[in-house]
Amino acid sequence: MNDFALTEQWSPARRTTLARADDTEPAVLLALAADTSGDIRWEVARRKYVPVAALALLARDPLRDVRLAVAQNSETPAEALAVLASDRDRDVRAWVACHLETPDEALAVLATDRSVIVRNQALRNPYTPIAVKIPALRRAERDKVAMSMTETDLYSVITSSQTPHTSKVTVIRELLRRGHQSDVIARFADSPDRKIRNALARVLAELLE
Repeated sequence: MNDFALTEQWSPARRTTLARADDTEPAVLLALAADTSGDIRWEVARRKYVPVAALALLARDPLRDVRLAVAQNSETPAEALAVLASDRDRDVRAWVACHLETPDEALAVLATDRSVIVRNQALRNPYTPIAVKIPALRRAERDKVAMSMTETDLYSVITSSQTPHTSKVTVIRELLRRGHQSDVIARFADSPDRKIRNALARVLAELLE
C-alpha cells in the first residue's frame, strides 16, 4: 500500500485543509505529497514544517508550479535544491540560485547557467564561493556581474590573487559607482599588491577624463 492510501478516502476539501494546517502529522503530509491532485501537492510544497522526505519527493514533481513552490520554500534541504538546480524551468533554477541552502556545487553550475537571470541570482547569493564568482567577471557581461554582487564579495574579489587585472578594474569601478570612493582609496591606494594599485589608478584616471 502506498503512502497516499492513508488519505485517499478523504475528500479533496479535507485533504486541502490538512495540507494547510500547522498541526498536521508528518506522516499525513508525506502522504499528501503523493496526492493525485496537483493543487494539494502544491499546498504541501509551499507550507512550513513539512517533512524533508516530502520536499525531496516534490522536488521531482511533474508539475512546474509544485517544483517552483519547493524552490521557494525556505525549509527545502540542500539535497532537494541540488535536484532542482538542473530543472528544465528557468524560474525554478532562478529561485534555487538565490536559496540560502543551495549547495556550493549547485551554485557553481547555476553561475554558468544559460539564462542570465539565473546566473545573476547565483552570483548575488552571499553563499556562492568567491572562487565561482571570479571567473564570471571574465565574461563579456562582467559589468552586470559586478552589479549583482554584494559589497563584501566585491572587496574579496579585489584582494584575491586569482582575480585578473581587468576584473579588479571592473570591481573597483562598481564600488566607486556605489559611493565607496573614500573607503576604496583608503584601503587600496597603498596596497602592497601592485595589481590592486594599478587597477585603482586606472579607475581614478577614468574619472578625470
